[in-house]
Amino acid sequence: MAIRKSYRVFIHEWFVYSAVIEAESLEAAIKIADAQFEAEGSESFKYWNSGRDDSHGDEAGEAGQ
Repeated sequence: MAIRKSYRVFIHEWFVYSAVIEAESLEAAIKIADAQFEAEGSESFKYWNSGRDDSHGDEAGEAGQ
């Protein structure tokens, strides 16, 4: 009889948000958007798209442990 094991499985999702940022360059706009996202989260951005990238897992040990 095969020994059953426990596995931890991870599901990877991604979300894309957008905002119109006024700046002197693309690099500056990205820095501003990064700071805004860190300070305010996704609430200050417009939802654009989402999806699922991958699933992976690793062995967590024998069942019940």
